[in-house]
Amino acid sequence: PVEEKGDFSIPSCYGNIKNENGGSSLIFEDPLDDVNVVDLKWIRDFVLKSLEVLYQVEKWETLVSLAIQFNIVSHERYTEQVTPLLVYAQRQLLLRIQAFNGPDVAQQACGRYETDNREKITCRNFIGKQLTIDPASPKSLADLEGSSDLLKTLILSEQRRAKELVCVPVDVTDSLRCFRETMEKCKYHNRSVRHSRKLLSLHSSASPSLSPLCPLNSPRFSPTPLGERGGINNAQFSSGRVEFCLGTEEMHMSIPPDLSQENFRVFSSVEKSKLPYSQLGLVISSFHQTIDVLQASNQRSLKVQSLHSLGSLLIFADKKRAAFKCWCQALDDVFRKPDVLHTWKEFGTSLPSATNSSLPPGFKDYSEEFLSKLGIWGCLQAAVIAAKIAQFIKTTNVKKRINACILSALLFQSLLRTTLPHPKAERSFAQYEVTQLLPGIELFTDKFRADICSAVASLYYIIRELHYAKYNLIVLPLLALYQYFVTVICQDIVRNLEARILKVCYRLLIPLTFFLF
Repeated sequence: PVEEKGDFSIPSCYGNIKNENGGSSLIFEDPLDDVNVVDLKWIRDFVLKSLEVLYQVEKWETLVSLAIQFNIVSHERYTEQVTPLLVYAQRQLLLRIQAFNGPDVAQQACGRYETDNREKITCRNFIGKQLTIDPASPKSLADLEGSSDLLKTLILSEQRRAKELVCVPVDVTDSLRCFRETMEKCKYHNRSVRHSRKLLSLHSSASPSLSPLCPLNSPRFSPTPLGERGGINNAQFSSGRVEFCLGTEEMHMSIPPDLSQENFRVFSSVEKSKLPYSQLGLVISSFHQTIDVLQASNQRSLKVQSLHSLGSLLIFADKKRAAFKCWCQALDDVFRKPDVLHTWKEFGTSLPSATNSSLPPGFKDYSEEFLSKLGIWGCLQAAVIAAKIAQFIKTTNVKKRINACILSALLFQSLLRTTLPHPKAERSFAQYEVTQLLPGIELFTDKFRADICSAVASLYYIIRELHYAKYNLIVLPLLALYQYFVTVICQDIVRNLEARILKVCYRLLIPLTFFLF
């Protein structure tokens, strides 16, 4: 375990809220990035999405049980996302008991356990407790004589009785106490990053055209702070759309709200409505402030990701110069070197290129050195940023656009320089298929660190641009990587066929000497 029991009933493999920075690092983090035994990030996302679905269908008792157990397992590392829904659900259970004239809380399962075992059940020791409901005898058919439909009446009576009882803790005061105690230990940059990403998510739901530009956590089942409203797959919520409650427009702030006095009594404290286009400036301002906080906290990885997202937002706002500045700064922070876009060819001492490599004059194969210096996620993040600069910024200057494309291509090729024995010569990729990239590591568990949609779109753009510029041999490794992404990860049949057809075309071009050597 990462952390011993402490105040909780079991140890935690997630650590605690002090280990949380608001997002994923570009450097491998153990155990969250190690999926050899269990994928902790997938479990976290699954639980958070399950909580949101349970909230939508009003399964309050199940929600409380799952939320408390996950808080215990994670030692409340994600309490800002989980506890608001937990407290709201506990309040709904108390209202339900009152509405059906159920037994007092002291007579419910938790109260009976405390009386029998002289141990108070809290939101930190719930796991492992054997609770029993009131053993009072249910109504018999004899008690229901005179009813026209005895069986129906008995069923309705039992349903009503079930709603009078709960088998989970409903102590709101205890939940809020633990929440506030844990939030006092939370790092401010953690809350700042999550708040900015939440605003971005809410804004993107009202601006579908933004999604191709930047990696977003969709508000639909989104594991973002305070459980903003999502949708479920039924007739009420249309597939592919995000539904929100209509009501008074909320006032959002560019900085995280103070939750120390929040009691989560009403749905507006756990549901967040979409942000209209007019609030784009608020989202941009929030990211600017978050980037300043991350700079002061020396959180380089999260700063790079925030600069990337901010640049995409600025492109959406038609502010290309500001977006270019953000993306260049992000590249510089990834490489830890100034003006990387123009000086990357001077990066360190390049490793010898493959003997049959066909990089254009003046370019060397830096892919292995990129991987060793930047790491797998650093290369992927920088590759997508360089591709976006070529696509959205360097639209008129062909030379600079191709320079950015080649930088992106070499960064993408770095993914093929891992410990697995992939070919190094570009020609070899004409008949080579990537079946596995990094065993034991999931590249795309965090959309802000590595977004599969952005990676596929960037790869496609780079392949097309380099083909038009007659740098065809460089394209072969990219095609192999593109095929791996769309086939193994995306499982997109159409794009898989497209990639295979393109590889066949390039394979036919080799003997016709259409490549630059």
